[in-house]
Amino acid sequence: MFSQQKSAKSEPLLRILRESANSTDQIELAVETLMDAASFELSTEFARKLLKAAAFGKLFLKTKQKLVADKFTQLCQTLKVLYSIRNKEVGLYLTYQQ
Repeated sequence: MFSQQKSAKSEPLLRILRESANSTDQIELAVETLMDAASFELSTEFARKLLKAAAFGKLFLKTKQKLVADKFTQLCQTLKVLYSIRNKEVGLYLTYQQ
């Protein structure tokens, strides 16, 4: 997922988030924002980067926030289908919103 170097750089930011009063809500909002951005992104490479960041943030959510994890899984499955039908052989260029 993330290299040790990138993970080490993000640790101080995560520590600050964990210490704030509504840190779980902030992390959940960040993960949902990243997922929304990935659903609008037409570049598969950039969408994958957004989804990797969302997956990393999802690690810090509490178990009661399973809804976000379920939404993440559904989004990944939907985007996988969309990316596969966008190839040259199929030729359908649908967006997530369509």
